[in-house]
Amino acid sequence: LYRILVTPPANIFTSLNIPLNTSTDRIRDILAKYSGIDWNNGGAFPKHLELLLKRLSLFEHRTLFVRFGQQVLQTCEYCTTYDEFAMYAILEPLGSYVYGGIVVGAVTISGTQRERLRTIGLGALVAAALAEAYWISTVPIKVPRRGEPNDVTMWHDVLYIARQALFIALPLGIHLLRGIPESESNPFMVLPQTITAMERGLSRLHLIKYTRGAVMRVPELRESAEAWWKEEKQEGEWVRGDENVRQIAEREGFGFGPFSDEEGSNTGKEKEGKLRTSAQMAVEGL
Repeated sequence: LYRILVTPPANIFTSLNIPLNTSTDRIRDILAKYSGIDWNNGGAFPKHLELLLKRLSLFEHRTLFVRFGQQVLQTCEYCTTYDEFAMYAILEPLGSYVYGGIVVGAVTISGTQRERLRTIGLGALVAAALAEAYWISTVPIKVPRRGEPNDVTMWHDVLYIARQALFIALPLGIHLLRGIPESESNPFMVLPQTITAMERGLSRLHLIKYTRGAVMRVPELRESAEAWWKEEKQEGEWVRGDENVRQIAEREGFGFGPFSDEEGSNTGKEKEGKLRTSAQMAVEGL
């Protein structure tokens, strides 16, 4: 917020309210008027400002001004090509995104119950960095001719403000979201309870073979069990006797057979379906 309101990026064109195609001599006259320097009579501007004015005399450097900002053009003395300016300009936003990642990590540190949001926050920063780099390097920039309206967007300044706004909104949004306890967000926290429940269920399954024998000793329970199993057997025969059901089950990987072998030989052998084989193995393992 401080960088947006107090120290926005320097821009000689927006500060002086002049179009991007203003000649260098005209810019010198305006600067001399505001600063009181008579550069026609030996007066001189500061070194970095002289370097900026010298570079603005070239059309290509004005497009670089829009892409990379005034600070890059007036401080990088050794830069002469696009690649050199780009490598110099990437340092400031790269450092800003690293700082933003540190802030996101601090907001989602262990114990805040927002650990699951760390990946989302860092992913948003990486996506924003890639989008900014792609846009600033590929956006077409057209410097208007004299007399044409000055509708050039200072992309460096716009993306600078958007970047700072992201650094404010992202940590604040993560902080305002409801945290989830570690026991809810981490499945490994409930793994011991799950193992205990499965062991208890397995023990109860082992008791089935003993309870069935006990049921058969009581006449009332034996009659009820026989009636229930008789009904289940009848329903099972209906299902297994339906050829359409058998074909659909086999196609879905739940065949219950038995059916003739796939080779169609006259051996008379029958194959058990996958579902029946699995059920038999489960019963034998009890």
